[in-house]
Amino acid sequence: MTEAELAEKIGSDAETVRRWEAGTQMPYAHYVKKLCDFFNVKHPKELNLDAQFGAPTQSREEIIAMYRRELFEYIRATSIVASVDPSVLLSATVNDPNEFVHACRAVLDDCWDRYEHNRHLVDHTITTLMPGLRELAMEKSRYQHEAASLAIEAKILQIKIVSAKQDYKRRVSLGNDIVLIGKTSGDKNLHTIAIVWHANTYTNCYFKPETAISILNSALPEIADISSLNKSSTYMELFKVCALDEKDTDKEAKKARDYVELAHMAMPENPELDPLYPCISVGQSELNMYEGNMYLILAKRFPAHKEYGQKAFDTLVKSTNQEAVNTGYRCKALMHQADAARCIGNMQHYFDCLEEGLRIALQRGYQDLVTKIIFVLQKTPRKWRSEQQYKDLCKILTPNSVIAHR
Repeated sequence: MTEAELAEKIGSDAETVRRWEAGTQMPYAHYVKKLCDFFNVKHPKELNLDAQFGAPTQSREEIIAMYRRELFEYIRATSIVASVDPSVLLSATVNDPNEFVHACRAVLDDCWDRYEHNRHLVDHTITTLMPGLRELAMEKSRYQHEAASLAIEAKILQIKIVSAKQDYKRRVSLGNDIVLIGKTSGDKNLHTIAIVWHANTYTNCYFKPETAISILNSALPEIADISSLNKSSTYMELFKVCALDEKDTDKEAKKARDYVELAHMAMPENPELDPLYPCISVGQSELNMYEGNMYLILAKRFPAHKEYGQKAFDTLVKSTNQEAVNTGYRCKALMHQADAARCIGNMQHYFDCLEEGLRIALQRGYQDLVTKIIFVLQKTPRKWRSEQQYKDLCKILTPNSVIAHR
């Protein structure tokens, strides 16, 4: 049996199985149970976990208790949420699932607050919290839906963290898992959100639009039954991948423009009122940013169509004139706006956008965005490189250029 075949049987992925075999990652309690069921053994000892995984050989209940103790000590040591009694998280999946999901909600709210300032802490907290949360999310009960929603939200936070570190293999693993959780929950909104995030890995990280489209197509049969914001977010991802897809230029470009219209039609006036807004995190400003970026992609693919560059610039100006979900999105919009300004030959706007975007990225510690700004700056037209603003930006970015090169 190959790693991929075993992964398919237990609802995991080949990369995760490889890590188990290499001894670099212990299987979560959920997968230990799945392995026991698949191989028809009564106790994890029979899986030879000590020798093969370097993992403990406790029973399923003992493994869950171990995770609770780790979480207890971690939260107590860091005082991450003053209002949460760690003892609730220690035994809640056995004694009181209701208290457990409420405690998880409080911990996740705190993680969102800490996300920009201490991503390592957030990642560690979620990793420690996840086994118990996932257990509830994967089992039929009155708490399954809420647990699944929290589990997907938590893993989206981790996807954001690993994306900044460019750990794309882990991002694929996280994406596969949230799709499984969303599907198991039976909630079409959760399943669609998970599909969009997973597809985005192949859009933004691996630049494989065909793979992204294939993943997104599995969400289309459910699109009539999901929330307006969720629809808009799905169409946003679709218009971007269609713009990137070069297999049928004219057809895909038209599809992209059609999906833009659908995204605008679906976008609610107050997106923050959607219960799943933390998982989707887009509004009108972000929609305009994605649309402007789409026109930038089309402008590069179809240089003879000069209107694409102007549409990109106008739409991105509109985006930065609206309130963004967070400063990270504003920084991205400014970066794309600078690229559009270069495309239409507006030098002053080009440098102004890069300066403001760089200021935000450096103040907030967005090293991944600093790197992307360097890539935009490297495309500065030769005739603009004698300008003082260009020289000043180069001086600021010199210590970061090695990172960008890597």
